[in-house]
Amino acid sequence: MTMRPKQPTRPYTLIHNADAGGCGSYRILWPTASLFAQKKLRGGVSDRLMSEQELKALAPEVCVVQRQYYDYQIASLRMYRKHIPFIVYELDDILDKVPNWSIHKHQMPDNVRQQLKTCFKIVDRATTTTEFLADELRRLHKNLDVQVVPNFLPSIWKTLLPYKKQERFRIGWAGALAHKHDLMLLEPVMKHFGDRVDWVFMGLTPEKIPQGVNVQVVPGVALNDYPMVLNSLNLDV
Repeated sequence: MTMRPKQPTRPYTLIHNADAGGCGSYRILWPTASLFAQKKLRGGVSDRLMSEQELKALAPEVCVVQRQYYDYQIASLRMYRKHIPFIVYELDDILDKVPNWSIHKHQMPDNVRQQLKTCFKIVDRATTTTEFLADELRRLHKNLDVQVVPNFLPSIWKTLLPYKKQERFRIGWAGALAHKHDLMLLEPVMKHFGDRVDWVFMGLTPEKIPQGVNVQVVPGVALNDYPMVLNSLNLDV
């Protein structure tokens, strides 16, 4: 990013995604790419927080940050507050209630709840995906302006082939390591249906597969390939 010329049009928005995986893509990267393509947004995206010199050169009027809670990130937020009129904090997780079995548990500092409270005192607004999560965020800061912005599917899903009815009912599950524990919930369901349906697992499979259950395993794919591959599985559920 370089110094930008002042333009009396839309406010310049600086956007920071926390990652390039599912969360960063669905909540930040893909929505902003769509807005840029439609010329509804002016600004820049970076997964790196700016220095004060860089921030002064960019002179953004709005900033969106995603899932920032470490000490150095909070220090940057305080610095941003001095230069940016409006800051939005995006969060679609309950970070202080991450279960012990989660692979992300070790990434959470013990004081993450207090860190989030500090962040919410700095920013002007927070966004999240559901009313349930919005209520959780309001519990951290009662005066916080929380807006629910649901997830939407990228436009590529509109181009996928229609479902074709088949003889056997196919139930699919797709997920990464962060969802490993969810598979345990399916084990009794698989046992209940037995060989009456076919199961398709993409990315991960249950550790225990009941005897007599028909299972198809599909390797995980890159996020951009996910819609096409999932569509090719021709799932009923």
